[in-house]
Amino acid sequence: MNPLSISNPTLFNGNFQSKDAVNKTSPATALNQFSQYLGDALEGVNRQQVEAEQMAEKLATG
Repeated sequence: MNPLSISNPTLFNGNFQSKDAVNKTSPATALNQFSQYLGDALEGVNRQQVEAEQMAEKLATG
């Protein structure tokens, strides 16, 4: 099925998901999920920074 077809109802409420799915997600749940996403992203950035510092130290000390 062509995803851009007018017969696909999920494209026309602005959220690319059904209205039922939008209505069942409370603002608190959405905020919690977004907070977890940001926390995971920050953890990944911190891990990469630590690894980069360790690599720089190894390169500096030979």
